[in-house]
Amino acid sequence: MLELGAVALLDVMSLVGKYGRRPRHTAERMLEEGAYFAACSDSHRPADVEQVALGIERLEALLGSDEAHALLDDNPRAILRGEVDA
Repeated sequence: MLELGAVALLDVMSLVGKYGRRPRHTAERMLEEGAYFAACSDSHRPADVEQVALGIERLEALLGSDEAHALLDDNPRAILRGEVDA
């Protein structure tokens, strides 16, 4: 799918085990492989806010603040501007 122009989005809560161990390990592997274009959350409740914050902290720990910023801010803006190359 990525080769066809889809962009992968990381749900940061997966990095802290919100969906279980296997999704957490898969998310970390995909981060290592550079598969994600942007990071976001699929939160639906106020109770998710803490896990989102922890997920962002984990993302920064894994990638560093510059790469995390690109996934959380720069790249989502590029999507909204329609500046993603397919």
